[in-house]
Amino acid sequence: MSGLAGTWRVERVGDAEVPAGAHLVVTFDGDGQVYGDAGVNRFRGTWHLDGDGLTLGPLVATRRAGTPEATGRETALLAALVGTLRMTLRGGPDAVRLAGPAGEVDLVRTAPADVATALV
Repeated sequence: MSGLAGTWRVERVGDAEVPAGAHLVVTFDGDGQVYGDAGVNRFRGTWHLDGDGLTLGPLVATRRAGTPEATGRETALLAALVGTLRMTLRGGPDAVRLAGPAGEVDLVRTAPADVATALV
């Protein structure tokens, strides 16, 4: 599981690029816990990697209100991060695509300084 462990910035959800200021992040801990910031709310759950199959969930999230644009992006992200997803590399080990029945999510591994800035 350690190959996926770390913090990843969400670049794209479905067909929509994530705006630079949105700061959507997902962190995979080495102990099977996943958590992050979906743009409006924070979420937490579990993960397990078996080959190219990544199983997430169940996920729980806070329930704050946001703008319609941010809430729509968040809804699509959280829906896409449920169940067993196929994980493929996108040009190297620090860029992956997660694909499942509810859509695709592109992630890029971040440096710790980027994450601290994103969560402030």
